[in-house]
Amino acid sequence: MRDVAFLLWFPNRPVELKRDRTYCLGRGSGSDVFVNDSQASRRHAEIVPTDEGFRLADLASANGTLLNDEPVNEIMLAHGDRIRIGSQTLEFRLEDAEDVIEDFRRQARAVQDGATVVGPAPGSGGLSGAIDDVGLAEVVQMLEAGRKSGRLLVTAIGIAGTVWFLEGRIVAGEFRSGQSEPLADRDAACEILALTDGVFEFLPEEVAIEPRMDESTQALLLETMRRMDEKARGDSGFNATETQVC
Repeated sequence: MRDVAFLLWFPNRPVELKRDRTYCLGRGSGSDVFVNDSQASRRHAEIVPTDEGFRLADLASANGTLLNDEPVNEIMLAHGDRIRIGSQTLEFRLEDAEDVIEDFRRQARAVQDGATVVGPAPGSGGLSGAIDDVGLAEVVQMLEAGRKSGRLLVTAIGIAGTVWFLEGRIVAGEFRSGQSEPLADRDAACEILALTDGVFEFLPEEVAIEPRMDESTQALLLETMRRMDEKARGDSGFNATETQVC
């Protein structure tokens, strides 16, 4: 029975939309649906249950909300609608919960088997690609969904970084850039996740390093966005108190 509402945006887990609460979408730490994208406002949009169904409303976001590639302010959602926030697309589905869960598991198994939108690393059985084509946040979330173990190697001009995964969780990191002091673990992971160009390669292998981190992927992504915001404000000279809607 198609009576359960979901937001689907693999590699993130499906979000079931209850009919007794409002959901805020954005990149703020208090968002109900965290959207990891620099073009997303902290409180970007919301989904509100009504007697007729679910209503999507833009919250005066800086870059707007698209529904099926058209800008919207407020509109009722229909099965199959695509909500676009920055580079992220979330699909609204009214579907049987078991079918949604099985679809997610199928995609996760495909990642586990190396069959992803990211190209296979030659001869390694891993994954590789260009950061500006895929985005490291998406790669990390795919590895988490597939519960992969191994090393994610990242290189760019003057930059080299490594993040170790154990069953989909980041457990250690190293980052080197030019003449700067090398960074480790949490600081290293945040610097790597903030990269917007360069290349990456994931090598599935047994993790030989002792786990040194115990944070969720979402927590690391949130911290990365916080640091990027802080750096942007410092670069622009803007030091005013941050408002809820940006």
